[in-house]
Amino acid sequence: MTFTTVFDAGRQGYSNWWFPAGGLVFVAYGFSRIYCPDLLLGSPGGRSFNRAIVVVASVWTFITFLITAMGSWGAGHRLEQGL
Repeated sequence: MTFTTVFDAGRQGYSNWWFPAGGLVFVAYGFSRIYCPDLLLGSPGGRSFNRAIVVVASVWTFITFLITAMGSWGAGHRLEQGL
């Protein structure tokens, strides 16, 4: 009997990059509110609110990247070890 590998989950790589990358949109939005406030007319909030957007979005991006990356790489490692 001959077997053909159709999909190798161990070599798939990091495929959930889109979830933490969504946080980068909000990081860019926060920086644009800080450094180019004239572009966003009528945007509410002061300087501290704009900094909070950047901080929260950065923390979101970092934590979601760690969670999804560790899960993805851990699953591939366990698959390679046969666990």
